[in-house]
Amino acid sequence: MTDKQLAKRLSNVEDDYILSAQKLAEQDDAPMLVRRPVRRIIALAAVVCVLLGLTAVAAVSDWFGLRDLLLPEKQEVGYPVNPEHTEENGLPTEQETYQADMISLAGYGNTPESKAVAEWQAFLNSYDPDGTIVGEIGNAPTGFEEEYGLYLVYTQEMADKLDEITAKYGLKRHTSMLVLRPGEQLTDQVGGDFLGENRDGGSYIYEDGTFKFDGEIDLEGYGHLDYQFQRCVRGSFTDMILNIVDVNAYTEWVYVTRSGVPVTLALAPRKALIIADLPDSFVTVNVLAGTETPIDDVFSHGSFRAEDLERFADTFDFSVLTPARPATPEQLDLAAQREEELAAASRFYALSGMEEWMAQDFFAQFADAVEQNDRLAVAEMLTYPAEVTRWNTTAAGTYMVYETVETAEEFLPFYDEIFTEDLRWNCIMANRYDKERADLIPDNGMVGAAGGTVWFMLTDHGMRVVTVQNREENSVRMAEGSSHASAPTRYDSAREAYADILHHLLYEHVLPDGMLYEPFADGSGDCFALADLHGDGEQELILMLTNTYTAGQAGFVLAWDEDSGTVRIELQGSPTLVFYENGYLQVMASHNHGVAGDALWPYTLYRYDAERGIYRAEAMVDAWDSALTDRYYDMFFPQNADRSGTGVVYYVMTEGEYDLSAPMDIADYRAWIEARIGSAAKVEPEYQPLTAETLRQFAEG
Repeated sequence: MTDKQLAKRLSNVEDDYILSAQKLAEQDDAPMLVRRPVRRIIALAAVVCVLLGLTAVAAVSDWFGLRDLLLPEKQEVGYPVNPEHTEENGLPTEQETYQADMISLAGYGNTPESKAVAEWQAFLNSYDPDGTIVGEIGNAPTGFEEEYGLYLVYTQEMADKLDEITAKYGLKRHTSMLVLRPGEQLTDQVGGDFLGENRDGGSYIYEDGTFKFDGEIDLEGYGHLDYQFQRCVRGSFTDMILNIVDVNAYTEWVYVTRSGVPVTLALAPRKALIIADLPDSFVTVNVLAGTETPIDDVFSHGSFRAEDLERFADTFDFSVLTPARPATPEQLDLAAQREEELAAASRFYALSGMEEWMAQDFFAQFADAVEQNDRLAVAEMLTYPAEVTRWNTTAAGTYMVYETVETAEEFLPFYDEIFTEDLRWNCIMANRYDKERADLIPDNGMVGAAGGTVWFMLTDHGMRVVTVQNREENSVRMAEGSSHASAPTRYDSAREAYADILHHLLYEHVLPDGMLYEPFADGSGDCFALADLHGDGEQELILMLTNTYTAGQAGFVLAWDEDSGTVRIELQGSPTLVFYENGYLQVMASHNHGVAGDALWPYTLYRYDAERGIYRAEAMVDAWDSALTDRYYDMFFPQNADRSGTGVVYYVMTEGEYDLSAPMDIADYRAWIEARIGSAAKVEPEYQPLTAETLRQFAEG
């Protein structure tokens, strides 16, 4: 599974994604910046081969198939000639275009919803073909954001056409949208648990109950599988379409699911579909695997058979999805709050270098230890060496005393002078909303809490408190020259150190930074490798931890220092690490739900700092492919920056904040990346699954 995660960020995605003029919600689950949702998203389609015959066909009267969903017009789609042939920056070396069959996801062709989608798409395909209007508007507001913000409308002519179509077919426009984060209760919104063992990666739902989410499942008898799930409620205009490449490549049959609902199943060489025509809504599941999908595919576990598709269809309870329930007014009121939270999360990470959930979790542990008067636990969360500053009163007067302590045990005699009753109850405990949340202040790479009396940061050895100061001005703070280590464990060899770390991870679910890890019960997916990343003859330990919910996934680079006998964290990020022999490292974003499409998978570029022994971030990189959309919120595609005429611009952001104000032509981007990675070869670590057997073999050498 980890190999899949790695390849997913490096390869050009060939599977088909849903196109939409509506927004997609993204949660950045590893320590990456949270980016705003997009209106339209599409990925390149796979080359279609001949499909082998399938069985298990059920008979149902009045059966409709894919041809009943086809839009009248094909659309031109680009794809790489050979997906394996890419430049070092991930760009395909050569692309071609083809005419693709598109289907409506709003319903069969005889329904008002599907007719409206077909008419609207025909209008969009002919409107502003050379981008002149978009170019004139630029990034300026159009005035249509409030009323038509959930559709691709940027002129009065487009607004009038959309109104004309919806009135003609008696449909309502969507007016509001609620964004649900991964693991939140989508099932509560729709009226029950229809997911079973499936996991959603974040979803959005409209006022009428129309919703979409990206999902995944570890399918029994098959393995990991990614998919997209869309329900369109009748009576509303939902402009969702899907590229199916060639309708002739599919074998179709009707299957009655375990929940008693008949569905249409369709299987092709590189994808599959599940279609449920419910009384008041239309459901489409876009499965990112087919009969000829390779075993190293980034979205699945390889070849997907008819029996796999039927077994997958059985994992959903489609009967729960009808009648469709509209989103509750109370929940819809949270939509605006969600938008604010996304913006705040991006700001929090930029200012502190960590996700807010990590900071909240650490401070909750710290505050709990303070509340329970667990002195040693509190002391072990500080950084050492530390400087204790306290008032000392003698016959000669009162003056400030400064003392340095090297360990938690040495700090304990000063505990009561720092952690006074006032600090404990009037600052630390009063700062918390509840047991899990507190008012936190991100600033200058650190996070403040308890009104600024406590500051902590993500150090080389995990989260640590660097300053505590009470209102009497007594304090303990990280001493100058501190190694950011809190009584680190010392080992006699790198193998002993790495084996101990792997043991704690596998059996105690403790990460190298001391935080808890919450793996799924099946234990699959996590892996490790040893590799000499710096060319100095010493091996680093690489961890790729993906066997958990997306927000908890992590990647680590660890190094043992022979002089001190301790282990340091050289890098901590998402489990998407791409190493180069010249010291550069790409940490690919956990999602590509922006507007980069297949032009580039967003990433952060790091370089190894030998003096400090860590990887330092140089830049965040993203792109905008105008083939996906010419508009991204209140911005229009910057054609003036696209001097090469590729339809793609790039963004290199070096200030730590997500910023699309400086687009770059492809030639400039290639020169930028060439100056850094150049001809350096990739380092390909040999990953092993983290199991009891591999750990035993590793420990034995």
